[in-house]
Amino acid sequence: MLTELRAGAEAARRALFAQAVDHHKAGRLGLAAALYRALLALGCADAAVTGNLELLLNQVLAAAVGRLEAGDPGETAGLARWALEQRPGRDDAWRLLAMAERRQERPEAAAAALARALTLAPGVAEGHAEAGRQAERSGTADGSTAEAAARHWR
Repeated sequence: MLTELRAGAEAARRALFAQAVDHHKAGRLGLAAALYRALLALGCADAAVTGNLELLLNQVLAAAVGRLEAGDPGETAGLARWALEQRPGRDDAWRLLAMAERRQERPEAAAAALARALTLAPGVAEGHAEAGRQAERSGTADGSTAEAAARHWR
């Protein structure tokens, strides 16, 4: 009986993963992400599930960068926040949110997002460069490493 239960659970996991992949391929990223996260919550943290969720988040963040480049920081911020709801530890999403907030002239929100990014990945040069740009714009630059990084990465 235990073997039958395990087989049934595995079949259900495979079906759930197939549904997630179908939603992902069809561009229904919210549904796909919810199913991938449900699989992770069920203890199915194999490479296919985690890899597909990371791929999906990379796709969303790439779209967010495109929106930022197109001059739509509000949409960028929304996409970055959505990605962070899925994976709060993504320093790249925090950096992107910081840039979007800065472009919307929300320096406090930008600083908070950037601080979170730098906490998660203190060695990432892009985070320090963004900190330098924010410091220069706010008039708080003091010759720090962040300011030097900002000049270097422009």
